Amino acid sequence: MPKMGFIRSFLTHSLYRRADSIDNMSRMNTHALSRLNTRLTDAEKVEVISNVKAVVEVVGSQIDVAVYALKLDAHRASNCDSKSNGQNIVAIVRKGVIKTVMLRRDNQPPTRTALRVDKVIKMA
Repeated sequence: MPKMGFIRSFLTHSLYRRADSIDNMSRMNTHALSRLNTRLTDAEKVEVISNVKAVVEVVGSQIDVAVYALKLDAHRASNCDSKSNGQNIVAIVRKGVIKTVMLRRDNQPPTRTALRVDKVIKMA
């Protein structure tokens, strides 16, 4: 199994690729990368990004999509200003770019309206 430092370096490199990259499904803004680093372990990051890529490959990069990318074993609260908390890791992808990653509770509606997207996909 590869070392987590290698995975972190690989993710950081691949997530900062430009729009003209062949693999534009892994594009992420700095806000989303910060949220990933604050809220998830390295192994969880890998799973979330893998699930988001799979969804974008299927639905395309021209729509806005919320991806329920990972279900945690237990409720988690983040240490950031937003007070995000919940059991679900949800990535918001707009036009192929991951804009944010949030924790979301099971009792919060997983609807297009609530998440302000065109589609909601549950991978977890």
